[in-house]
Amino acid sequence: MRIRNALCGLLWTGLIGQGIAQGPAPSKLDTAASTEMVVKIMKAAHDHAMAHGGKYPPAISPSEQLLLGDSPAIDIAAFRSGTEAPVIVWTVNDVAHMHWLIQHRVEGIIADRPDVLHQVLREEAVSTGSSRPEDKKYFENFDIEAHAGGKGLRPENTLPAYEGALDAGATTIESDTGLTLDGVSLMSHDASLSPEYCRRNDGTPYTESDRVLIKDMTMAEAQKAFTCDKITPGSTQKNDLELSPVAVAFAKKIGLSGPYTPVSVAELYDFVSFYRDYYQSGSGKNQPEAQQRIQTAEKVRFNLEIKIDLRPANQKDAFPPEKFASALGGAIMKAHMEARTDIESFNFQSLLLVQEQFPAIRTVYLFGIVDPRLLYLLPTSLQKAAMAQ
Repeated sequence: MRIRNALCGLLWTGLIGQGIAQGPAPSKLDTAASTEMVVKIMKAAHDHAMAHGGKYPPAISPSEQLLLGDSPAIDIAAFRSGTEAPVIVWTVNDVAHMHWLIQHRVEGIIADRPDVLHQVLREEAVSTGSSRPEDKKYFENFDIEAHAGGKGLRPENTLPAYEGALDAGATTIESDTGLTLDGVSLMSHDASLSPEYCRRNDGTPYTESDRVLIKDMTMAEAQKAFTCDKITPGSTQKNDLELSPVAVAFAKKIGLSGPYTPVSVAELYDFVSFYRDYYQSGSGKNQPEAQQRIQTAEKVRFNLEIKIDLRPANQKDAFPPEKFASALGGAIMKAHMEARTDIESFNFQSLLLVQEQFPAIRTVYLFGIVDPRLLYLLPTSLQKAAMAQ
């Protein structure tokens, strides 16, 4: 009963962030039970991946709120004793929380400001002052993930955001994907090109009432019709094109209307290669940061999210998991980037499909803020496997 009650709360994980929570909450989960259930889920995910020839164990990506406080939903030490799944925490913008998580040796952090996270990591490395091989290895391998390409620096999921992430020394570009009418993985947080971030190129009004779903337009139509350069109110974003010379040059090279034109996963990969060349033999080769930026581009990884709204009423706004998994996995494999790319999602069914169809790609299981209310999240097969652990 203790585990089943924990499951009830954790099945709600990921839904709160999408505004699904309704109704009164049952009794609060205790840390031991909820941690045990998360371990069971990740073990089941691991077993499923390995049964289909998986090359890498799945990782877990919990909200920072699941790990913090006196009674966290996930106790890091207990989780570590139950599974070896890497822990990549989202989305951490509080400097004190960054320090705490690094001190507790999480494998990575997703942040809006990769530049700030990079500085915190350096401070922790200095303060540790240890010559122990395990400490040196930890700091060398720590994953600095730029959320939505580094949305604290530039408008999210855009070429300038990716450029800002690379400039800041991010080790992973984390970004969101939708799926167009012609089956192309397009970089976007929402099921539509949101009026919060995007505007029409012809100058006609674009509002919430007439937003266009990504599934209803081709990639070419999206690129012809929209520019996504709006600055989020109250943010630290800047969209000054002088700050994004590589994005400007790349957009011109491939014939985009501008650097804030929506792009595909394939174009993201091409952009990172272009960024490397820009500093290796192009206009940026004589800049002081050139060598470091070349190294960053050559090693940077990608963590791409399959964005499927978990609310039943909104699932019609996007294609089903089968199409998402096939399109994104296919794009990654076509670019031969499977060794440098993860696929993450709150929709665990899509991750199971990735494991089955693309075993060379690591999957990352996203968990949101725990609100212990009775609702389901797990696919039936994963739920049964978790309960059988």
